[in-house]
This record gives sequence, C-alpha cells and structure tokens, in this order.
Amino acid sequence: MKGKKWIRPNFAAFLMIFLLLGTIFPVKSVAFQNGISNTSPMGEKVDPKVIQAFEKNEYTNVIVELKSQADVGKISNQAREEARKAKATSYQEKLRVRSSVVSGLRTNAEQTQYTIRNFIQQKKSEGKLKDDQSYYIVNAVSFNSTKKVVEEIAAFPEVNRIYLNERHVMPKPETSGGQTLTSELPWNLEKIHAKKAWENGLDGSGVVIATFDTGVDVNHPSLKNQYRGLNADGTFTHTYNWLDLVGDSPVPIDAHGHGTHVTGTMVGYDPETGMRTGVAPGARWIAVNAFSENGALDTDLIKAGEWLLAPQDEEGTPHPEMAPDIINNSWAGSSTLNDWFRSVVKAWVAADITPVFAAGNDSEWTPVGPGSITNPANYPEVIAVGSTNPDNRISWFSLRGPSPYGGSEIKPDLVAPGEAILSTLPNNEYGLLSGTSMAAPLVSGAIAIIKQMQPNMSIEKLKESLYTGLIPLSDSTYPSSPNDAYGRGILDLTGMVKSVSNGVGSLVGKVGYKAVDKKKPSAIHEPLPYAYANAPLNLSVQASDDLAVSRVELHYQVDGATEQTTTGTLFKGTFNNGSYSSELPLEQVKGKKITYYWEITDYAGNRTKTVPVHLLLKEGVSVGYKTDFETTPVGWYSTGRNSSWNWGKVMTPVLKVPSGTNVYATSIPDWRDSMDFYWSYNNNEESMLTMPPIQVKKGEAVFLNFKQTFGFPSWPVRGTDDWGQVLVSEDMKNWHVVKTNEGHLETKWESISVDLSSFSGKTVYVAYRFHSDSSGKNLGWYLDDVAIEAKPSGDVYQPLPSTTVFEPIGEAKKLPSPNEKQVSIPLSAQIQIVENGRLIATDPPDGSFSLKLPADEYHLLTEAYGFNQKIQTAKVTKDASTNVDIQLSPLDKGVVKGIVKNSESQKTIKGATVKLIEDAAVAPVRTKANGKYSLTPFEGTYTLEVSAPYFHTYRERIEIKGNSSSTIQIHLKPFIGTEGEIGYDDGSAENVLLVSGDDEAAVKMTLKDGQEQALLTAGLFYIDPSWWNPGGENFQVDVYDATGPDGGPGKKLTASITAKSDAVPGWVKVDLTPYSIYVPKEYFLVFSTQGPDPYVPTLGFDLSSPFSERFWKLYNDQWNKVEKGSLIGPFAEGLDAANPMIRSVVSYETK
Repeated sequence: MKGKKWIRPNFAAFLMIFLLLGTIFPVKSVAFQNGISNTSPMGEKVDPKVIQAFEKNEYTNVIVELKSQADVGKISNQAREEARKAKATSYQEKLRVRSSVVSGLRTNAEQTQYTIRNFIQQKKSEGKLKDDQSYYIVNAVSFNSTKKVVEEIAAFPEVNRIYLNERHVMPKPETSGGQTLTSELPWNLEKIHAKKAWENGLDGSGVVIATFDTGVDVNHPSLKNQYRGLNADGTFTHTYNWLDLVGDSPVPIDAHGHGTHVTGTMVGYDPETGMRTGVAPGARWIAVNAFSENGALDTDLIKAGEWLLAPQDEEGTPHPEMAPDIINNSWAGSSTLNDWFRSVVKAWVAADITPVFAAGNDSEWTPVGPGSITNPANYPEVIAVGSTNPDNRISWFSLRGPSPYGGSEIKPDLVAPGEAILSTLPNNEYGLLSGTSMAAPLVSGAIAIIKQMQPNMSIEKLKESLYTGLIPLSDSTYPSSPNDAYGRGILDLTGMVKSVSNGVGSLVGKVGYKAVDKKKPSAIHEPLPYAYANAPLNLSVQASDDLAVSRVELHYQVDGATEQTTTGTLFKGTFNNGSYSSELPLEQVKGKKITYYWEITDYAGNRTKTVPVHLLLKEGVSVGYKTDFETTPVGWYSTGRNSSWNWGKVMTPVLKVPSGTNVYATSIPDWRDSMDFYWSYNNNEESMLTMPPIQVKKGEAVFLNFKQTFGFPSWPVRGTDDWGQVLVSEDMKNWHVVKTNEGHLETKWESISVDLSSFSGKTVYVAYRFHSDSSGKNLGWYLDDVAIEAKPSGDVYQPLPSTTVFEPIGEAKKLPSPNEKQVSIPLSAQIQIVENGRLIATDPPDGSFSLKLPADEYHLLTEAYGFNQKIQTAKVTKDASTNVDIQLSPLDKGVVKGIVKNSESQKTIKGATVKLIEDAAVAPVRTKANGKYSLTPFEGTYTLEVSAPYFHTYRERIEIKGNSSSTIQIHLKPFIGTEGEIGYDDGSAENVLLVSGDDEAAVKMTLKDGQEQALLTAGLFYIDPSWWNPGGENFQVDVYDATGPDGGPGKKLTASITAKSDAVPGWVKVDLTPYSIYVPKEYFLVFSTQGPDPYVPTLGFDLSSPFSERFWKLYNDQWNKVEKGSLIGPFAEGLDAANPMIRSVVSYETK
C-alpha cells in the first residue's frame, strides 16, 4: 500500500484533470464492474475469438500484430521532398518514394520483430509451433500454436494485439455463361460513355492494374494481349506479374471465374474481332490469386497486399519499381469498423498506388442497411464503389453508408453499373455477372484513363478529377446528393476527356536498348534415365543469356532417322533465364532410342547446343511393374486444362497413406491450422494423369492393381459435379471407361483391379481422368501402390466396350522465329514530356508507347530502371502521327564491399545489416562472423547504411562507379561516452496522466550547453501500472527531432519501441542502446500506450515543480503544445502547469 499513498490525497484533483483534458486527450466512457481485475495478457491483447478457438482446438492459427507500425505517410512525404530538392524527374521521384516506403517498412519490421522471431524459432524447434510467417507491410507475424505459447507471446511488451487468422469468403457468382460477344457495346460501357475516351485516344495505355482476386485466365483471347507478362516474341514472363497463393500455378489461371470477369471489365479487348468488354483496353494487368473456393485467410490477403506493394523476384527480393498503379479489390470483409487491413492500404497509398474496393453485396452476414458497407471499402483511404442498374437506380444488393469513421467521409465514394455485366470468363467464354464486384473494375479502368493523361497525379488530385466528372444521383429514399447509397454520383467519362483539345496529333514509338551480346546463351538439361516408347515424351531445359533468349529448339532423331525439330515453350522464369519444355507426340516416340539435343538462340543470333543425349526407349511396363511413389515415377505425366495432378508427400494427418508417405493426387493438401482443412484441386479442371504404356502379352492374364481414395462434393438435388474416371485406350484418343468415381470414401482406401487381359498382344494406355466444375471442392483423388500383376488384389472392373474420344493434350505454344538482325531489346520505361510534365509508360512486351498532344515541338525525357536517362526532341503535327525511336544505354553495375568491425576492438561484427536506402531492389545483406559484406547495385549515388545491435548506425553517401569495385571498411562505434540525465520534474508524482488509444504525450528535451549531438541510451518514465483499474504494464516509446511546426515533433528517429513497466509505481528505465539513436540539440521523448481504457498504465504528473513548457500532446494525429492556461474549470489552477515525468539518459561523445 505504500506505493499508493502519494495518489490518494489528490484523487479529486486527478478526476478533474481527467475530465478537463478534453482539449488534450479525448474523454472515454468507463464502466467499472466488480470482479474485473484480471491483468492477464490474454485478456488485454488477445481477441476473444482466439480464446474461443482454444476452447475447441489445441492448436489455433493466429496473427500477432506489433505496436510499432511504420509511419508510411511521413516516409513517403520525406522521400518526395528529398527527390524534389534534388530536382529529380517525376519517374525518379516515383521510384524513390516507393523504394523508401518499402525500405522503411522492412527496417521497422527487422528492428522490432527480432525478439519475437527468436522466441518463435525456439518454440518451433521444440515442436510447439508451426507454419510461422513474418510480414513487413503490416508489422506482424503469424503462426499455428497452442494456448500456452500464445499466452507467453502476449506478455511481450512489443505486442499490440493477437487475433484469429480468419477466412474471408468470395461470394459464388451467379453466372450466365455461353454469352456471345457482339459488335454491340455492353450496356455498362455505353452508360459511362467509354467511347468518349477511346475517340480521344484514351484507353489506359501505359498504366498497370492489378487484379486482387481469384486469378485470371491468361489464355483468354480478350485478356492475353493485355497481360504485362506477355513478351514481344509471344512468350510469357510471369515473374513480377503473377502470384498464386492458392495452387502455386506458375502461370495465371482462374478456377473460379470471378477474377477473369473482373479483369475483362477493366481491360477486355479481342484484337481479332475488335470487340471490347473493358473500359481501358490499352492498360496492362497483373494478378494475385488469393481466393480459393473456400475464400482466403487474413494472412493470404496480407501476403498478397505485400507482394503488390513490391512484387518479388524468384529469390524473394521485393521490387517496388514493378508495382502496379491501381489495385482492384472486388472482395469484402464485414460491415464493421475494423482496421485489420488498413496498414496495407496506407502503404499502397504512400507508394502512390490507388486502391479501389467494391462496397460489398447483401448477404446473410452483411444485410443491406445503413452503415452496411464493408471493410476495407469503408476505410477513408480507399475508393469505394457501389452498384447501379440500367435505370441508374441503386442495386438492391449494393451495401450502403455512412462510413463508420464519421466526419466528412462519404461512403460509397461513387457508383457504377453492376448488374448483368457482360465480361470474360475462363475457357474463352463470356458471361453475365452482377454485384459491386462488377462495378468496381469499371472505376479502376476509368482511373487508368486518368493516369494515362496525368501519370504523376497524386491520389488526392486523382480523386478530385474522378469525382468532378460524376453525375449526382438521388431517389426518394436518398433525396439529396451526395448520399449513403450513390455517394457523390455515377461514373461518367465525358467530363474526363474535356481536357483533350482539338488540333492534336499522335506521338508513337518504341523504347529499347541496343545490346552488345557479350557471350553465348547457356543451357542446363538433366536427362531422364529412360523413357517409354509409344508414349508422349515431355523434355525440358533451362536456358539463359546475358541479354535475352530468342528461340529454344529441340532437335531429335528416332533410331538414327532424319532429324526433326520442335520449338520449346517458356513455362517458368524470364526470357533471359527461364525453363522451356517441348512435348513429342506418341507417334514420334518409337523404336529403341531417341537422340536429341537442345539449341538455344539469343537475340544476337548466337547459338548454343547441348551435348547430345541418347535416350533409351523401353517397350512399356508389364507384369512385375510396381511403384509406391516413394521415388520419382518415370513415365507418369499429366495433361489437360487446369491440371492439379501432383506427385509428393501427403501433409495432412487426415489421410493415412497405405505405404510410405508419397502419393499421386489431384491435390497435396496443406494442413494450415487445427480448425479448418482445405482441399486445393482446381475448379473447371479437365485433366488426365497417364501412366507408362502397358504391354499385355498374348495369352497372359494381366491386372492393373492400385489403391485409391477420393472425395467429391455431392448435392442432394443435382448430385455430384466433380468426378473421376479410370480409362483404357489403345491409341490415346478413343478411351474405354473402366470405373467412374463419384461421391466420397471418407478417407478410406479401396483396392481396385482393372482386368486388361482382353487386350492380349497389345500396348494399352491407362489414364486417370478428372473433371471439376466451378463450385465447391472436397478431398480430391489419391492414388498409391500401383502394380501390374497376374492376379487381382481388389474389386475387379472390366473396360466398357464402347469408347469416348478424349484428347486433353493441348498443342504447345510455339515461339516465333527470331529476328537475328534485331539489336534492340524492348524496355519497360517512362517518358516525360518536359514542357508539361505529362508521363507515359511503355508497354513492356515491345516497348511501345502512344499518346496524343497538341501540335508543337516537345522534349522527351526517357527513363528506365537500370538505364541512363535520355532527352530527345520530337515534333507533333496536327492530325498526324509522329514516330520516334528511343534507344537507352544500360547503366553499368559496380561493387561495394568491405568488412564491418568494432572501431575500438577492431574485431569483426557478425549480424550487421548493410543496405542501400535508395534502392530496395538491392537486397540488404547481413555480415557473417568474418564481418564481410558485398553489394552490387547500378552505378549512382546512394546512402550506405550499416547497423548492428549495441553500435552506432553508420551512414555514408557513396558513389558507385560502373565496372569497378569500391572497398569501404566500416568501423562501427560502440557506446563510449559520458552519461548524462535530462529531466524537467522534481521526482515526485502528485498526480497521474492517462494516455490511451492513439494519443501520445511528449517532453521536449535539450542537450546541455556545448553539445549538439548525443547518443540516447535510455528513457526514464515514472509509471503506475495499476492505478487505473485494471490498468496495464505495456507502453511504447518513440523519439522525434524538433523540426515539426512551431518546433514540435518532426522526423521520427527510430521505429517505435515497446516496453513494460514494473509491478509497482516508480521509475521504469527503457534501454535504448540497441537502436543506435543519435539525437540532435533538441528532440522529443514520447510516451504512449496504444491501448484502450482501462487497460493502460498511467504516467506520473509532477505538479510541484516549475512548469517547463515542454509538454506536447498528440490528439487526432495533430501535435500541439500544452500552454499554461489551456485547461479550464474550478480545479484547473495548478494542473495546467504540470510536467509529465519523462526523462532521457544520453551519452555525450567523449572528446
């Protein structure tokens, strides 16, 4: 009780300061209840849904959000300001902002996740935790573990909250497939006057839109040519352009159909017919497949959002320069105020990426009504879109505002046509869908048109331009505009194109670089041990070149006959380093031996041939053949549409494999958590798994024996839509059905025997055909223990006498012949018209660009990442087209390397992080025990930053010269200095200050005379963790310089630091030495709790010492100085001149 005596005499005074600090901190409503005194971290930080989940399951999948979240807005503004001071071009400014945002987020995560990640690794090694992931776009980690582990991690002071990794369901679309695309424009495009834009040459060219959805069918004729990953030679580059979090497909697919439809509304255009479904057919798309038939987890969506901020290469390095301009999100959460995804959205906006969200549809969980608009659409930062019908009336299903964030927020922001929308569907089809999901992509396409006109326009200015052209709408329920149904009005492109004046001309051309081919292409090929005659043969090779591979050919001879050639298809990687495949039909695979070699040709015409391979052909398998799939099954392969057949280890305990651990199956499930089990075969699948050809000798009894289990959805009315068949054929075209699998076996395995004896003296082929529709999924189909024997081992099935023609094998895409005279490689570049600042981006496949300008002479400034910028002139003539060819020269790369040492002991430092601030695409490196580091960036000027725990952070501006190596030895200074304490209170706390929620309290510190800089080693905070009932122990420390308005908090000097108080009132010392924080003459030490009342500790308030006039507060995101006399009321005298009890411990450098 001794610790409480100093508080009680002033209880009335405290009550008055709490009630009167409305001008300082908002007043909260507090309800006191008997018996509520539990200060367990589970109660404070853990969402009730997590606690409920542990009541049913031993393991639960959770997300741990840390308190320290990077201030991306401030990072973005600072980078933009620095770029403008340096007179950077708009393109350079854009790259600098995006790289700075990504670097800031990653640095914050690296600095604050260290302790928690070590704990996670420890628990993982003990077998108490699994499936861990870390994120930087939201400073968070996720894992699957027990209640005890969650309780332990909740006690970490840096943890803000722990919540359930929940699932978001993508509504099943009511499709009307089989529609025909005619010359008549779809009604939604007519309604928004899309032709007005097209007639003025505005079609979204140079703009990239991301589809955050269920994937996209890349082979659809109305979408293929708009894919950013389509190369000029007809091949694909999927790196940076496609991410599949559902099925790990290397190419864009859509087993659901929703994402394909959405993408068609944005960019759909068939060049062969000239028919359009998209408002911006000149724009390019990239895509993330985050939603399966069962929806998507929070972690899937966070991971997808992080990738879209900076698409990763195959090594996992983020590349912010490859980020899209717009992200369309036709998905929704709940109708609540929930910031779970807001950090992702804020990061996008800070990087100048425009987020568009569907407002959401009426459902059992989100019924239409006031305030029903879902998150993230209800976030202030996003553009939320509702739906209208052809009569300009709000769709019955379109969710309404107002925004839960209050104030002047209008939600939805606008509406667009969303009923019976004709667009693309998988498998080259077109169909009608309805929903706000169909309205949002119209707006995304319209924004692409705005960005085509003004690529460097800020998001706020873009919104103004978008809203200016809207037509206000109202009805009897919503009689005024703007309102909670139609927002500001309906989309209309007429007003957007008024800025395009008469008397303009076209400027068209291409950007590339004339390459000097320094070496021949290279190839890596791993031959098969053998193959089977009379069966299709699939071969692959990895081909790379210093510039680009232009053609990959497979040359082969069968038993020494005439050489034949087939062209390879790129199926993984990029055109300068990728994997190619070529399939020989069974008619070509005959005889005893195939001799083949690969020939790789680059753009300069240089050729490389692999060493000839002599592949022996076996005559097929026969009685005695066995495989349990524990080793690579030679001769097994899958073909067809959306094939999900795979060979590998079963990861789930639900299935008990008959032998070993491996199977062949339509899905290898992932046991993600203890609450749900997800099957992952593809929708709209028509595939076939074929085993090696079987030789049936004359007069011999032959049985194909295997074990299987399967599970397909079964509906009471319509039966099963997914099924499998065992097929037998003599020619791989006409198939006998042996057995049809429908329904499910409930994970039980059955033994099947196929009697092949009737095919005496013949070669037969056995295939496992799998079909799925676009609706729900289940277990799938699993095979194991395949054997060819003289006796059956299970239920015997005979092939049906009739046959079915079935050929799922599609013809491989062929690469065009290379132009050996071509010396210009197309570039993804940005061109700025110097006279008006207008920007246009090239089309990556061929480097082309096109824009309309008033007749005049212009200077074109062209830039591309990794290349020298170039300025050249072009004259635009009225009503004519001017062609211009732009060739850039590559920047050379240089090396900066060295050793990081302790400046005092000269010992090398292990674990120091070395990075270049301006280029996030150059992956940071960590020193090993020898202290060595090496980075290889493009030539240029950078800030080299080196940091390590318990050392001063080192920063140096360096110049990287091309084709040269610079050695920079880094000597990090340990903490050496004279300690001093800075404070403005007398050590006695006559009262306490409540700081909760997003509010913060700060004290302005000044170093002693004669000192302009010091190392901040600790913060001292007088804290009572239990005064407020039930109170709390966790708080957060921040440090700012004093460059803000009126000398207030300005630049944040480090990531937020979490801390924990003692159990009794008193001074708490927070060690800041690991963060290497150098403070200037004046700086701020900040206290916050980031927690709700009443689960927060209180800060000591000194009333007896002279008022220092150093007290600042953050309220509603605004810093203000607390002036004497700012508090009013009968007890205010004396309280408005109190000093928060915050002190600094600094180390002054020893001279």
